[in-house]
Amino acid sequence: MLAGKAAASMAKNAVKACATVTGNEWAAAQNDLTVEVINDERVIADESMEVQLIELPDGNPKADNYLMVYLPRQKLLYSTSFIYPIPEAVFPPKESIPLSRYFVEWLDNSGLDVEHIYNVHGMGKVEQWQNDAIRNLP
Repeated sequence: MLAGKAAASMAKNAVKACATVTGNEWAAAQNDLTVEVINDERVIADESMEVQLIELPDGNPKADNYLMVYLPRQKLLYSTSFIYPIPEAVFPPKESIPLSRYFVEWLDNSGLDVEHIYNVHGMGKVEQWQNDAIRNLP
């Protein structure tokens, strides 16, 4: 299992817990579980796919050791909770503005070639107009 420093113990504890789908299958395997902590960045690749796990710098407004997933060939970044992709009429939620500003600034300075951003909240895909709206906030 791969995890950021802050999430490593939580991830291992989650595997120990009884789950509704797997029952105790995962819990029984916990002694064989190894948690590899990602520091800064980890690249996993083969001929067809490259996955980069990127740790945001400590002190970011989301959480220290927060990991994002970047697929460079697809130009796709998965980063939950930074920008809530919701309809324009209610975008951006006021409570998320500091987090969104941090993320857009980080992304602009990251050097990553990103065309698609996905999030588990809201409508899933963050649209370019949403990034631009955050950049242009007073």
